[in-house]
Amino acid sequence: MQRREFIGLAGSAAAWPVVARAQQPTRMPVVAVLWHGTREKELANPYYHWVVQGFEDVGLKPGINIHLDHQFADESDAQYRVLAPQMAALKPDVLLAIALPPTLALKKVHGDVPLVFLGSLDPLTSGVVDSLAKRPEAITGITSMGYDLSSKRLQILKDVVPALSHMALVVNPKTRAPTENDIQKYGEAAKLLDVSVRVFEVDDFDGVSTAFAAITEWGSDAVIISQTPLFALVRKEFAHAALSSRLPMMTWSDTFVSSGALMSYGSSLRETFLAGGALVKRILMGEQAGDIPVLLPTKFELVLNMKTAKALGLTITPQFLAIVDRVID
Repeated sequence: MQRREFIGLAGSAAAWPVVARAQQPTRMPVVAVLWHGTREKELANPYYHWVVQGFEDVGLKPGINIHLDHQFADESDAQYRVLAPQMAALKPDVLLAIALPPTLALKKVHGDVPLVFLGSLDPLTSGVVDSLAKRPEAITGITSMGYDLSSKRLQILKDVVPALSHMALVVNPKTRAPTENDIQKYGEAAKLLDVSVRVFEVDDFDGVSTAFAAITEWGSDAVIISQTPLFALVRKEFAHAALSSRLPMMTWSDTFVSSGALMSYGSSLRETFLAGGALVKRILMGEQAGDIPVLLPTKFELVLNMKTAKALGLTITPQFLAIVDRVID
């Protein structure tokens, strides 16, 4: 966020009533939302629209009976260090963090302001919470835990690509805990399937093509994308690079598949982000964030892009189609 933007935000702080939460039904609650990407990329991302829709679904209409103040960290550690304390200092009714990096940034500074996170991968391992049940700290959220899906994703990929012997795993080194866990879990799964794995890194918006050039040079038979927030914002670049390189790609979100990737297997992120509004509403109605259990995903989907499968010359058997939850043509 530019300095002039924050001055405008701070100047409007007088409009943020300082009366006790959930005691004045006529006031408009303020939810300060921290996103990890740039404004342009986030607004082009379906996650943004799912979050807003989730509020509308529970009767919280932005600009009418609730104010959503969106801030964007531009994938910058320096921006997190500036934005997070500024947002907490303005004392909104709720702080809402989208994905793990914003969650970790706001956790350090939220104090007694309730903090809700959406889509943080394994909040226990990442140190976001000490318990998924009741907690003394004013924090709760919805996790998109998927570490235990590593072996299944690889097995599904090998079912579609039976000759798979070399697999590229693309990770973001900046998200340390999820990256280390993915490298370990996929490495273990690959040994069981007699597949050689090599790790390739992408840590900014412009790194996809460079990574795929290296992946192609290595001779990979397929690609798996690690679950990290940055990659969701460059899903089209990933899908285009994989298809141009004629590489089957397994991902963790159907938004990649809609963009042209071959497959995804994971929890329904649409359901995760839609549920954020209901969780925030519970806090606005008076529940303590620490008393609300962290919610786990309940819906998992295997999604296949049939057009991409045909373009790659893959044979999709009737037996495999029978286990696919959704086919994109």
